[in-house]
Amino acid sequence: MGRGNATAKLADASFTSDTSAKTGTPERTIRRDATRAKALGADLDRVTGTSLDKGAELDALAAMSAQAREEVVSRAAAGENVSALRPSSAQEPKPGYSELQRTFKSFRSAWLRASAAGQRAFLDESWEDLSAIVDSAWQHSRGLNARPLCCRNSPRASAHSDRLPMIFESVFFPLLRQTRSGYDRIMPAGLFSKRVQDAVGLSPSDRELLKALRVTERTLDNREPLCRQGEATTQCGVVHAGFIASYKIANDREQILAFYVPGDLPDLQTLFLPVSDHSVVSIGPSRVGLISHWDLKNVLAASPNLASIFWRETTIQASMLREWICNVAVRDALSCIAHLLCEIAFRMKAVGLFTDDSFHLPLTQQDLANASGISLVHVNRTLQELRNVA
Repeated sequence: MGRGNATAKLADASFTSDTSAKTGTPERTIRRDATRAKALGADLDRVTGTSLDKGAELDALAAMSAQAREEVVSRAAAGENVSALRPSSAQEPKPGYSELQRTFKSFRSAWLRASAAGQRAFLDESWEDLSAIVDSAWQHSRGLNARPLCCRNSPRASAHSDRLPMIFESVFFPLLRQTRSGYDRIMPAGLFSKRVQDAVGLSPSDRELLKALRVTERTLDNREPLCRQGEATTQCGVVHAGFIASYKIANDREQILAFYVPGDLPDLQTLFLPVSDHSVVSIGPSRVGLISHWDLKNVLAASPNLASIFWRETTIQASMLREWICNVAVRDALSCIAHLLCEIAFRMKAVGLFTDDSFHLPLTQQDLANASGISLVHVNRTLQELRNVA
């Protein structure tokens, strides 16, 4: 028995010295990592990339009982920010979170147990619902650090603001990305399809044509242009998440012409007017799906109903533009700002992004000034007046 232990120690020492020589890592660090791996076993893989993936946390985790460790590891794997250094009573989840955690943990387990064919079948059947969920969660998570102009004081809107994005980003998104073709499948025009389906309906064949469109997703940073005035383009965009604005510069002043919310097509006119007569820019971070003019024209040629639907989309945008002209030309500041906010709220509701009487609005007061044609100071006073009226 003693001879066996001695042999094992010699083997460990040889492994440590060889690894140190090849990697340049100190032997002490290698021995410490090996000890942690032996103590934690499979739990080490489960906590990789979580709040527990730190030296002090791993040591504290190794010292826990099996039952206490399992509870903390499960919560960390579900995306919760937990610590093995603090007692469990100090990090109890807020009411309502535990149910969300259990739901996503069950979903994750079922997803990982399913075959690749089963995962694809699930995504094929649920792609529209998942698209709305993903876009809503992405939009909510990117809006946490912003202060919305509307409903910023709503307690219900921020009840889970510190946990919902974490759950979606760390649990839901990675699961979808594991089946990359499925993840790409749920993105194209999902919210646009939902809005059209609710308004006029889509036949099964039209739905398949939309789902078959090849979409290249592009992520835009705040104020990053999608296209500039005078540029020729060969693609149309569909807003997947975030806000987009179109504008022109006149007399050294920016005039915003329209805002576009998830599900909108901000540059559909380039299908027939490929040289843009205005600029399109992201307001805050956003994601846009790009569809080639060639592919879109082929789809519209194959389906007269879809051609009518896209024509309807351009007439809706023209109708909103007429209201914006009235905003700038004849409405007083209070009516103008109120109309603008109500319009956006209605459009967000149409794509399922208006919940608990609130929605995320990344616009600055300068954006409102540029859209309404009034000064920044006047916008500030008008918003104060709106709050007093509300």
